[in-house]
Amino acid sequence: MNKYILCVSVSLCLLMSSCLNDEFLEVYPKGQQTEASVFTTYDNFKTYTWGLYNVFFGYTYDTGQTDEIFRGDFESDNMIKGLDGYEGQWAYRKAKATDESKDWDYDYIRRVNLMLDNIDHSEMSETEREHWRSVGYFFRSYKYFQMLSKFGDIPWVEHALTEESPELYGKRDSRDLVASNILSNLKYAETHIGSNIEADGKNTINMYVVKALISRFALFEGTWRKYHGLSGADTYLEECARASEEVIKQYPNVHPKYDELFNSETLDGVTGILLYKAYETGQLMHGLTRMVRTGESYIEATKDAVDSYLCTDGRPVSTTTSRYGGDKNMYGQFRDRDYRLYLTICPPYMVKKENGPSTADWKYTDNAQDREFMDLMATISGETYHRLPSSNFKGFTVQGQPHFKNMNWGQGWNASQMGFWVWKYYNTHTVATNANGVNTTDAPLFRIGELMVNYAE
Repeated sequence: MNKYILCVSVSLCLLMSSCLNDEFLEVYPKGQQTEASVFTTYDNFKTYTWGLYNVFFGYTYDTGQTDEIFRGDFESDNMIKGLDGYEGQWAYRKAKATDESKDWDYDYIRRVNLMLDNIDHSEMSETEREHWRSVGYFFRSYKYFQMLSKFGDIPWVEHALTEESPELYGKRDSRDLVASNILSNLKYAETHIGSNIEADGKNTINMYVVKALISRFALFEGTWRKYHGLSGADTYLEECARASEEVIKQYPNVHPKYDELFNSETLDGVTGILLYKAYETGQLMHGLTRMVRTGESYIEATKDAVDSYLCTDGRPVSTTTSRYGGDKNMYGQFRDRDYRLYLTICPPYMVKKENGPSTADWKYTDNAQDREFMDLMATISGETYHRLPSSNFKGFTVQGQPHFKNMNWGQGWNASQMGFWVWKYYNTHTVATNANGVNTTDAPLFRIGELMVNYAE
């Protein structure tokens, strides 16, 4: 019995002696990543930040949630989701306090802070440290902007917290503090971020993307303050104008084909695109195009949204001097309007379907008006983009628009309840025969058109 006690005692002494050796505590299992090994070189930081890009929504894979991209519109007066139970929660007083944990996302903030906390201890040069600090500030600001817009006052967390951190039990910080920190972080980033595209790769965060976020955030915060009687509105609005103007000087042109911005298999090199989310077969895909070309699409525009588009003379439809054709004729309602209307909401047309609804064939009618917008779309949109007659994912052409769900000529797709079918993401070149989300058109994230509108405001 004594020899066993002796063995245990010796083992405990050896273990205690080993624990006093700091080097023993620094030994980690081979192949296991730690902060000390992950955050060391420029390439280490580049690899880590790839995971931060998932903060961008783009288009969703889940075909049942593809219309989430329209949520801001169908919760306003621009669109509706024509499905029972999806009436606008604000208009119908259906809004309820819900679990917002997926939006109250401090897990993402921690991931960014973890990187920021390890920059000074890396092997990088000071210029390289400034670059990755700028990238980290961009992503943290982007997420804080999302949360600020939903919750107002929120805790501002500068570093990765531990279980003992008192900040875990702290109160929310004021909107003034959070907004000020977002702006100061972004202004640091725009002047310190690197310009070596070869080092980070194309379609990554750069100075112009940072300025684009300043434009977006500062316009939001400035107008919020202005219309809620808060101080500091001019500070943010001036920053929006400055940042927007600086980017516009570098990117003075927009892409001439508006619908190609939302329906192209690649946005690489497209004029005016500052950053986009790329989709690739077998890697990352979505179901948006499929949804638009089926009966699953319940998103439609309101007349108020249609009326908001200007006429070709630059005047609103409400003025008697505009070229507006009036509401009594569906062709007149769309005639001489901003082309973006036709590329967002399907214009009226009519064809003959002599061989039944589930066919691809069609013929022109004897009414010249029925083909007016068919001919127009052939001049402003590519062959596989917004051409009429439209078709579903099987290629069956639709007899006409407006096309109502409850009066649809036996064709339950590409239809609406009020006559304004939204087909912004319609095209016939991306794969749409599979309902499992196999579409690969890229999603624009920041584009010069937005900054031009921001600057104008």
